[in-house]
Amino acid sequence: MTKETDDLRLLSIDKRLVDAELTLNEISSKLKSFDATVFSEIKQRQDDLEDLVLVDNAGVIELKKMLEGTSQQQAPDELKAKVEQLGSEIETLKQSKPEAIAAPSEDLKKYVDDKLSAINVQQPVTGNEDVKNELMLTKSRISALEKSITEPKEQLTKPVLDELQSIHEELLTVKSKVASTEKFAQEINTRVDDIEPSLSHVETMTSFGTTLKDAESKMKTMADMMSRMDALKSEIQEKTSRVSSLYQLIQSNSKNIVALQNEVKNLHAGTGSAVSTQQLKDAVTQMNQQMNDMSRRLEGNRLFLMDMFKDDINKAITQLDQGRIYANINKMIETKLARFGAAYDDKIKQAVKTMEDDIGPSIMDEQMIELVNRTLYLETRLSTLEKTIKDFRQTTMPIIIE
Repeated sequence: MTKETDDLRLLSIDKRLVDAELTLNEISSKLKSFDATVFSEIKQRQDDLEDLVLVDNAGVIELKKMLEGTSQQQAPDELKAKVEQLGSEIETLKQSKPEAIAAPSEDLKKYVDDKLSAINVQQPVTGNEDVKNELMLTKSRISALEKSITEPKEQLTKPVLDELQSIHEELLTVKSKVASTEKFAQEINTRVDDIEPSLSHVETMTSFGTTLKDAESKMKTMADMMSRMDALKSEIQEKTSRVSSLYQLIQSNSKNIVALQNEVKNLHAGTGSAVSTQQLKDAVTQMNQQMNDMSRRLEGNRLFLMDMFKDDINKAITQLDQGRIYANINKMIETKLARFGAAYDDKIKQAVKTMEDDIGPSIMDEQMIELVNRTLYLETRLSTLEKTIKDFRQTTMPIIIE
């Protein structure tokens, strides 16, 4: 039972390692699918937009400086010269004809003052309005540029961040699987340390064959051995009945698998079956428990038979003082054991084949495939135990005959 448990744990570790390798391959493929040129193009575009923003900011600063320098507007020098010339001519006219020109000169002076006020006031105001309009236009362009910078950045970085988040989660999953694998490896090392004393005991048992020649002087009669073989036959028949019950259990499991297959077909065909996913999982879990129970019972029967054979042969050797066992007794024992092993193996193989035929290729669920694989693994283990019993007979029985 300890060896069986260790084998199952080794298989579980192998499966976990395969899952971890598949996950790492998926992560590598996703990382390779990223196009580095996209990031370089985004960065180049962002740099260009930043340059444009800097140019606009420099223009705004220059406009502000120009507005500050033109806060107090003055008339051009050419205009001042013309006004002074016009004023001097007016004074000359006043002196020549003061009475005739007094009224028109006053009107002309008023007209000139109005024009000067218009030049001194309206022109700067108009320039300020143009500067304000230019400033507003520049601010709108800056806001549009900032918006164009932020929106593409958000649109492009969101899927990248989501993908990186998924990759991070997968890496955490892989790390947890690796940690669990290390834990199982430590448990296996502990089991190996526990098994080593048993292996040393088995090695000492292999040297037991050398002492069988010394036991030949203690054999009594052939009748005692025949009675022992009859008792062994009755024990074998009793264990065979257990095999029949196991065969019935396998057939019951195959019927459950067929029913589950029909329910899965109904779900795929959309017939409105009331079977839910949780019920399917419960059914699969129940079948796994039944298969585990069957495996434990089969292994227990095998170990019991092996121990029974060893105990009976050892007791017979110690109780017999004289006599010899003829070749026909050895042949009869081998025939009985071969018949029992063949019948036992045929029933298991027939049950497994029935389960495989009932399951069929239509059920592709991972848990169903794992169930079939475990059944095949059970068949292989039983065949190995049969071979072990046969090798044990071949190594010990000829020594008893001599």
